[in-house]
Amino acid sequence: IVATSTIEFDLLDNIQIVLWSFVSLALYIIFVVLARSRYLDRRERQKVQLQLFKERERAEVTLQSIADGVITIGIDNKIMFVNPVALRMCAAEPAQILNKPVDRVIHLMDLSANEVIDNPIEFFMDKTADVQARHGKDIALHVDGNLLSVDGNASALVDERGELMGHVLVLRDVSLERQLTHELVYQASHDALTGLVNRLEFENRLRDVLDIGRQENSEHALCYLDMDQFKLVNDTCGHIAGDELLKQVAGLIVAQMREDDLVARLGGDEFGVLIHACDQYRAEEIAERIRQSLNDYHFSWQGKIFDVSASIGLVMINRMSGDLSDLLSSADLACYAAKDAGRNMIHVYHAEDEEISQKFSQMKWLPRIKEALRESEFELAIQHITATKDDATPVSICEFLLRWPQADGTFISPASFIPSAERYDLMRDLDRWIISRALQFIPQIEQRVSPAGSQMYTINLSGQSVSDEGLADFIWQQIVDNHVDPRVLCFEVTETVAIANFSVASDFINKLRDRGCRFALDDFGSGLSSFGYLKRLPLDFLKIDGLFVRDMLKDPVDLAMVRTIQDVARVLNLKTIAEWVEDKEVYLALQDIGVDYAQGYYLSKPKLVIQYLSENALDNPATQYSL
Repeated sequence: IVATSTIEFDLLDNIQIVLWSFVSLALYIIFVVLARSRYLDRRERQKVQLQLFKERERAEVTLQSIADGVITIGIDNKIMFVNPVALRMCAAEPAQILNKPVDRVIHLMDLSANEVIDNPIEFFMDKTADVQARHGKDIALHVDGNLLSVDGNASALVDERGELMGHVLVLRDVSLERQLTHELVYQASHDALTGLVNRLEFENRLRDVLDIGRQENSEHALCYLDMDQFKLVNDTCGHIAGDELLKQVAGLIVAQMREDDLVARLGGDEFGVLIHACDQYRAEEIAERIRQSLNDYHFSWQGKIFDVSASIGLVMINRMSGDLSDLLSSADLACYAAKDAGRNMIHVYHAEDEEISQKFSQMKWLPRIKEALRESEFELAIQHITATKDDATPVSICEFLLRWPQADGTFISPASFIPSAERYDLMRDLDRWIISRALQFIPQIEQRVSPAGSQMYTINLSGQSVSDEGLADFIWQQIVDNHVDPRVLCFEVTETVAIANFSVASDFINKLRDRGCRFALDDFGSGLSSFGYLKRLPLDFLKIDGLFVRDMLKDPVDLAMVRTIQDVARVLNLKTIAEWVEDKEVYLALQDIGVDYAQGYYLSKPKLVIQYLSENALDNPATQYSL
């Protein structure tokens, strides 16, 4: 080009030279660009290939390391890839799986429906199915005759254009989780000691049977069993022996039942039996078979032999049955009717049964008594007991009595609710409330008594409380906390309680008498066997049963009984208290016989303690207050 600037050419030649120069320059530029582009492409490809290699290596290491089994399936439904976990789960080598149709290699079963899953990809990809329901199914992988519990998921593989390339199936071994879940479910629904279903599961099944009975107008039966002498085994040989007895009893009951029937341990020594599809005749036959099998069995423990028996309540289930609560209450009442009738018996529930109605009435008191205790609705009354002799010591006695005032100003008689409290083990709570409240009142009452300490206060104790090992310590703590002189306290124990629990009652009485408290035997004379035990009980007072006192001037036998009891008490150096003194003639007759104290409406009616304390003095014990 430079040369052309110095040499003259014609115009045409100059144009050709210029054109060729531009073409040469363009070719050079293109060559340089292409060369550089090729160089850069090679570097970029190398970089991309290196990145892809790293990603592939990372993916392969990840797939080899994860705990889940990963299987890649091509568009032809054949397996393209499996990781080591999937190989172990299938118990196979790669050659046995790769390039094989997935449905011929992966054999899944839905154990909850007892069905084979033909296509695992479709099963786990089904978006229309309820995911929660599907995941709640018990899926198992069938391997060499064994079942491995698994959970799974499937995803589609698509290319950059969105076209399907295959699927990825992920399986996870959940055998341990399922085992633990099944164990937890079993433990939640079964009794750990006997292996029978527990109360919660029994009530669930019973509720189902109730629904079936109403819908299909079918008939079934419920048995409620209570062991008659289980406490004797527990107290004599300990809880280990008691547990063993319960296990053996459970086996005896199950042995008498059909496969479709259900036996449950409802708690303690109580069992429930649900008999499917049977009429009353058949139900009574099965109940009798259970009763007889237990009665024929003798429990042996460390050389001691115990008779075994149970009281059984039977109630039929049909479309006329009430709800679950009514059904269980009826069975419970029938069971206790059988127990009250002499134990080792069967009682069939009938709505019109008078005995059952009485028990049901007691049951209705239960929530009311509990609420009254919780809300402190009860009150204490006090009744004066009069000395029949001028030189009596103590000068006077006051008995604390329980009263339950109502909003309308009336009082519920203790005779109405005390049997229910005894039946349902509430007397311990009632007695403790009475003791605590009475010992809070005594220091206030003592401020009005002259001379101090000349008055004694009596408190009744139930059989449940006497058997309470912690009651003596509770009483002493209340004495200390309220600064009460124990010598002014006297606790009344009924004759029936003292004799039925003789050794326990003796220990309890001695424990408190050693600390200064005194004791009276209440309702004496109601049991003829009491004379044999009387001299062995550490007592201070004997209360003559009012049944003999009230009509003793009309009935010579009653009069003879009062005289006899007074004579025995004098020999034993016990002071006597006659109950139910309702007229002057009886009172004067008791004075002649030598009875020390008299108690009754003729002499004093009960008065609420808060009324007592609102007065200035206790100088008129005969004031009439009707509670």
